[in-house]
Amino acid sequence: MLGKIKGGNIGEAVTPAPDEAVNVLVLGLIGDPNQTNNYEIKRTDTIMVAQYDPKKKDLDLVSIPRDTLITENGRNIR
Repeated sequence: MLGKIKGGNIGEAVTPAPDEAVNVLVLGLIGDPNQTNNYEIKRTDTIMVAQYDPKKKDLDLVSIPRDTLITENGRNIR
């Protein structure tokens, strides 16, 4: 079972079709999630997108650098 985003809130569980490609977003957090009221978790330190295609029996993985800089409307955004 995978999660599906629904209406901007926590999603609902879905089961993909056996021959349907599946995309998974993988995020790692900086900080200790076991600490009560942890205010140290501020950003992700790992961002990856994985896609599994059961028809081709192929797995693709893309790692996106955390400090990626883009330009939007003439402004640099991190």
